Amino acid sequence: MNIFNFKINIMDNIDWDLIKFIEYKCQNRMPLSSNEAKYYLSYVCFMTREKLSIQSDKTISTYDFLNKCDLAQAIIVNHFKSLNVECYPISTQKAITDEIVGHSFVLVVLPINSAKIIYLVDPTYTQFFNKEHCVDENFKVMNGMIVTTPEPGYFVSKLTEDDQEIIQEFLTLGFMELNEKNSKIYGDSFYKTKTGIPLDVSKHLTMPGNVYIKGFLKGICKLSHDKEELEKKGLLLEPVYKENIQTKKKAS
Repeated sequence: MNIFNFKINIMDNIDWDLIKFIEYKCQNRMPLSSNEAKYYLSYVCFMTREKLSIQSDKTISTYDFLNKCDLAQAIIVNHFKSLNVECYPISTQKAITDEIVGHSFVLVVLPINSAKIIYLVDPTYTQFFNKEHCVDENFKVMNGMIVTTPEPGYFVSKLTEDDQEIIQEFLTLGFMELNEKNSKIYGDSFYKTKTGIPLDVSKHLTMPGNVYIKGFLKGICKLSHDKEELEKKGLLLEPVYKENIQTKKKAS
């Protein structure tokens, strides 16, 4: 059971013509509209979750994607790189600090109209919202120092309703814009899992959103799986537009 009543976004009727058009624009470095960007990010997160669910013999709507962040990160980065889209694999421990919950996510930079917008893409953040792991009892202290903490979702649950709504939409879709407000909520949820410090110090762990953004941009890590490994596992997410071109070539 999750601490929030969110539902994973299921795309039953994908507009494949639109997906191909967006991929064409990405491959040719053409700007997207805001709606195109959000639709495509929704598609990538859904397909990533679907592939991981199938691999684990789970149902996408109820799967928590526990310990699948490295695989998800590799799927997403390999996919966007194949479209000439700027993206970065990020590690929380490299981006924030050591001795916090280790987690992998992706920053995707999309040209929208005349600007470049960065999105935080993390379809497996859902794993941190299990009710059993988000309670006070998960705080354990030895010799005055914290040795374990609740999951990041616990700290999100202590925020205002407005902030919780932001995260619930993020949990549903798997992505959100990398702005200062969103970065602070997301970053703090991991920063507050820091161990090896007194409990009274832990309560005050927080940083401004702009500091997290700088940290995220410097927290680049290596991918756990390359394209060939993903292909062997049946987890490679290939561009539809590229496949369409190849099909036409074979037909001719």
